[in-house]
Order: sequence, then structure tokens, then C-alpha cells
Amino acid sequence: MINFCLGKKIEERERKEADRVKLREKTPDLAGATSLKCFDDDVLLRVSKCCHPVPGDPIIGYITRGRGVTVHHIDCRNLQSLGNESERFVDVVWGDHAKAAHSARISIIADDKPGQLAEITRVLASCDINITLANIRQGSDQRANFDFFIEVNDLEHLKRMFSEVAKVPGVIQVNRVKDYRMDKKNRE
Repeated sequence: MINFCLGKKIEERERKEADRVKLREKTPDLAGATSLKCFDDDVLLRVSKCCHPVPGDPIIGYITRGRGVTVHHIDCRNLQSLGNESERFVDVVWGDHAKAAHSARISIIADDKPGQLAEITRVLASCDINITLANIRQGSDQRANFDFFIEVNDLEHLKRMFSEVAKVPGVIQVNRVKDYRMDKKNRE
């Protein structure tokens, strides 16, 4: 279970009451939701699938219509398109008990040589990383491109994994990808 606590972005108490009522107007879709106890009321929360924030990332909440609050990474591209509805943004923080499997996407560029995939996945397994999706391509100049969706507990877990993968002989670059799009702008 993910534990968040809403901040005080919406400053007036009446405004908070109105937003809670709005959250209750529709019967929410519970698929993929998690609950939060805050302001003496249950609020449905979702971690966005566009930017995949993990505990430790800077985040912001967006009050949806009928689906509770969706939590985004503060740098999420999708937030830019919601800018004209700023009254629906709320401050959120990761709770103390947010340790659970969170999806993250990483990209690794390495030498294209026999055993490279085996060595990278061995290191991922030793870091207690679960791979949920893998896409491997042969690149130019004898390079291999590895794109993985993985499960991590938090940002520190992700950073430890980056450190270990970077030590693998032949690994040239390892990055987090915050977006499903395949362009280079989304890589950290």
C-alpha cells in the first residue's frame, strides 16, 4: 500500500470541503487505485503511468474527475497540458510506508558482445530488481540497447541499481526513462 499525505496547496477550508465533495460525486473506478487516509476522509490515489514516480521523487497530485488523485513526477510532461486547471493540483508527499514495488523504465547502452545481457540481468537480480518487460536491440557501432521496465522500492533502490549496473564491463550508459515515448528527451 502506498501512503501519501496531501499538503496544504488548497488553502481555504471551504475549498478543501468542496474538493472532497467533488471526489465523492462519482463512483470511482477502483482498478489500480490505492487509498489514503487524510483530512479524516478516504481519498483514492493512483501513481501515474506516464512518468512512473517512485518514492523519493519530487511529486505533485492532480485531482481527477471520478478517479481520485493521480500522483505525477513534478517534471511530468503531461502536467504541462493541465496547467490551465491549476486549482486541481495538490501537494503530496511520500509517506513513511510507501515501500512497495513501483514500476520504472531504464535504458542501458552497452557493448554488443556475447554474454552482455546475461551479465546485466545477473546484476539486476543481485540488486533485487524484478524485470517486467525487456526490449533488446542491436545498435550501431557494435552497441546494444537494452530497455527494461523494472520494479523498485524507491529512488535509493534505483540509484543503488544504477551504481551496480554501471560497474558491469562493457556498460556505457544507464539512464532512467520517465516517459513511454522512445525519444532521447525523456531520459535522465
